[in-house]
Amino acid sequence: MKRPLILLAILFGFARICCAQSGEVPVAPSGDNSLDQARADFKKKDYAAAIEDCNRVIEQNPKNAMAYNIMAMANAGLRRYDESIDEYNRSLLLDPKYSYTYNGRGVIELDLNRYDQAIADFGQAIALDAKNAYAYNNRGLTKSRQGRFADAIPDLDKAIAIDPKYKAAYITRGNAKNDLGRYNDAIADFDRALVLDPKNAITFANRGNAKNNLGRYADAMDDFNMAISIDPKNAFAFASKGAAENGLGRYNDAITDCSQAITLDPKSGRAYNLRGFAKNHLGMYLDAITDFDQAILLDPKNASVYNNRGYAYFKSGGTKVYFQKAIEDYDKAIQLGKGHYKPGYEYRAQAVAALNKAGER
Repeated sequence: MKRPLILLAILFGFARICCAQSGEVPVAPSGDNSLDQARADFKKKDYAAAIEDCNRVIEQNPKNAMAYNIMAMANAGLRRYDESIDEYNRSLLLDPKYSYTYNGRGVIELDLNRYDQAIADFGQAIALDAKNAYAYNNRGLTKSRQGRFADAIPDLDKAIAIDPKYKAAYITRGNAKNDLGRYNDAIADFDRALVLDPKNAITFANRGNAKNNLGRYADAMDDFNMAISIDPKNAFAFASKGAAENGLGRYNDAITDCSQAITLDPKSGRAYNLRGFAKNHLGMYLDAITDFDQAILLDPKNASVYNNRGYAYFKSGGTKVYFQKAIEDYDKAIQLGKGHYKPGYEYRAQAVAALNKAGER
């Protein structure tokens, strides 16, 4: 029996931690320093204090659009998204031509997975200010979240053309290229991002994933180790390192690193899948099934998890019940892969043959 395939793009995955960006704190109109304290508190990430500062300004001047704008950004920092959108809406009623207000509201819509609304806001931000690099980056990121990776690239190209030192745009574009299978191009973008910010753990993890997908597991390990040295609590980097160790056949090490990823982020379906994958290779099939069960709870649309659990069922005891469960999992992998999931067909055929043979006994 063949071992389960390492499904690079699906199994390794990519970092989704690159965030949308609201842009700069709004600049005051000439001669207006009433919001200086609010800006200072916001920049210190003392969001509650910034909100209090803005409220004091609004008491004196209820038509101060910038006060509502800064308060919206502060509420977003506190993850109070409904309040943030309300404040952005108030700001737009007072000043409907400020590009960064639409951009900021779009960021909240993106965080809430309301992609169509986000794209509309970023588009309006661009219409008002064609040099708003943040809006181009954020629209590209939104398209990537929708799976429209090729559509995202022109927006990200534009963001970088406006600001060649825009680190986040290189990261977002690198992720989109990763998803398109343009791994060397992705590495070039991550290289550029690291020139601009040489201590960014996420960028090292993303570059390592691109190297994983090229089969450059040893090189990828260097990137993951660097990411972890910068941020020892980076669960994504630990899971990614586990993926590289799976690629190198170091399955016990993969289990150790994926376990650390799960400790840091118990909701990482990817880490459970990678750990189960390692256990499959060590013959720990029942333990692997437990990991795949958890991965499916956390990421129910990941075809590779069903493929890997199907293999574990197939190998775990040779009973009709397990063969049938394996077939059901392979069917699900094929369904999620929309008929293009070759490993599911291959392993399903083997499971069907084994089930038929078991029925003859």
